Amino acid sequence: MNKLKNALASVAFAVFGAIAQEGEILTIIIPANAERVKTEMKIKLDDPEFFTQEKWIDLINGRTEQEIFIDGYKLTESALIAATPENPLFIGITQSINDDQTYFRAYLFDELKQHLDFQTQDPELRYPVKKVLMYKFLGLGSEPKYIQEFTPKEATRRSQLLWGFQEYVPERNMSQRLIYAIEERNDLLAQQMVRSDEVSIEGLNNALLYASEEGYDKLVKLLLEKGAYVNVVNNRGITPLYIASQNGHLAVVQELLKNKALIDIASGNGATPLYIASQNGHLDVVRELLGKGAEINKSMNDDTTPLFIASQKGHLDVVRLLVERGADISQEDEGTAPLTIAARNGHLEIVQFFIETQTGRNRGINLVEALQAAVQEDYLAVVDELLDKGVDINGIAKNGFTPLFFACAEGYLETVQLLINRGADINKAIKCGATPLYIVSQNGHLAVVQELLKNKAFIDIARDNGMTPLYIASQNGHLDVVKELIKNKAIIDIARTDNGYTPLIIASLNGYLDVVRELLDNGADINKVENDGFTPLY
Repeated sequence: MNKLKNALASVAFAVFGAIAQEGEILTIIIPANAERVKTEMKIKLDDPEFFTQEKWIDLINGRTEQEIFIDGYKLTESALIAATPENPLFIGITQSINDDQTYFRAYLFDELKQHLDFQTQDPELRYPVKKVLMYKFLGLGSEPKYIQEFTPKEATRRSQLLWGFQEYVPERNMSQRLIYAIEERNDLLAQQMVRSDEVSIEGLNNALLYASEEGYDKLVKLLLEKGAYVNVVNNRGITPLYIASQNGHLAVVQELLKNKALIDIASGNGATPLYIASQNGHLDVVRELLGKGAEINKSMNDDTTPLFIASQKGHLDVVRLLVERGADISQEDEGTAPLTIAARNGHLEIVQFFIETQTGRNRGINLVEALQAAVQEDYLAVVDELLDKGVDINGIAKNGFTPLFFACAEGYLETVQLLINRGADINKAIKCGATPLYIVSQNGHLAVVQELLKNKAFIDIARDNGMTPLYIASQNGHLDVVKELIKNKAIIDIARTDNGYTPLIIASLNGYLDVVRELLDNGADINKVENDGFTPLY
């Protein structure tokens, strides 16, 4: 940084003559809190053609993102990030006219030179580009106190600069200008506007929502003192407390609660401040809301609770706190408990926490549901953990499936291997009689078919409609599965369906020529008739 400054100092000395001749300069301070400056001010300054008035305005509105070049010296983003209020960077903007074309050039200085003037030939600030530029940087976070570091002549214009910022939003009333100042992250300017007493109550209310969103606790306090309604609601049903909780602004939450904000007002979808803070993992805000009496089990319109959403999102600390404060661990969203949703999303530590916590009536079925949920999303570590805790590996979940059946249906080979190695019943059928081998043959997962057959799965068990694994594989045209089943001695001409169809007949009806050939090559009876007397040739 010092090397850069030394280089820039020599550049600054070289350009003072040009500045004095042109007589037009604007100096801008970039303080450390100007986050948007640090990310947006990547400006190409070595191309005179770039600095037409129109393009310059585009530049400062953030529509151009290029790196900074100062007379051959490159200032990277890291140098911008290194700027602090105590050690700021200064940009000088000069204007010149050549062949009726206005050009702008910019320079960096390592310190403010006392003889530099903000506008030596324009005390009324009439040049719109320079006005907009200064106001933009004020809006990006430059603090008014730094303007006092300008020359005495500049310092006298401090108030003019601040209020001139409003000219950047023409045809707007004071309330709209206040919102714009907040959006531009200029907390101090917004406070000055509020103190002017020129903002309507409606404007104060709207500003309270915006200030709560941005986390400006001092501005929030000021707005409330000026009469803003603490429970104002926008068109989505969102209150200041909700939006502050959503963004994790603890100081704002505390200020709003101190001013009697209603703690459980829900948004349009039924989410409360506690819910949204839990969803986003803002532990301190959750603790604050609970301490002030937020309803811990209040659910959204879709029946999800703060504990459910925190479990889904993987916020272990929030989950712990909610359970410690009495959240109902068995309260379900459409049959899904917090433990189950944590397992479905692979949050192992939360699953472990719930297993240690759950007792009594809700222990058995929820653990089976959790196991299947982990299987469903193929989270092996969670599956292993639940099995280590003694969950019934052959338990039937609410959908009627065993964990192994579900893993086979999805084709999760590693999960199937894990479940088999942990003792899953390889032939356990679901209510309709379908076995794991049947469902995997239906879906064409060859590797899983091979794994089941290697572990002695019964090959010809039919489901309640008479279809065997070979039949369903032939019906669906899964040639490789058909070959594997035949290789393992599946009965080829078995006909147990109500209509008497064989694998050959159903493959012929569905037009799977390769399957038909495979069946015929392995001895399928081409003359075998179905119940109505038709053969495959028909």
